Amino acid sequence: MKRTGPTKKATRVLHASLKRASAKSKSHALRVVADELFSPTRKRVTVGVWKLARMGAKHKGKWLVVPGKVVGNEAVSEKLWVAALAFSASARKRIAREGKAITLEEFARSGAKPSDMVIVK
Repeated sequence: MKRTGPTKKATRVLHASLKRASAKSKSHALRVVADELFSPTRKRVTVGVWKLARMGAKHKGKWLVVPGKVVGNEAVSEKLWVAALAFSASARKRIAREGKAITLEEFARSGAKPSDMVIVK
């Protein structure tokens, strides 16, 4: 079967822009995120807020990049900077209360350095 990639046009455009940004900045990390986005929806990453809270404690001051969806109702006690393809309403609200929750599109436009990001799967 031929691999077709994501069917949503927005995801395909984001994939292409992340690949361009990775080539421009010579960043392997952005390329990995772009390749993860190209995987089928059923295999895409889903991360809970509790995992982000643990990763945030371990990697203070870095962007936690999720090439998938962030879900969960857990309380966040630390400041988290999270960039993801999508957020559940409750996860976005809880993360934004203490830190920052942005989409991968906004993250790609922000020009953040690859050394300031951690990919969470």
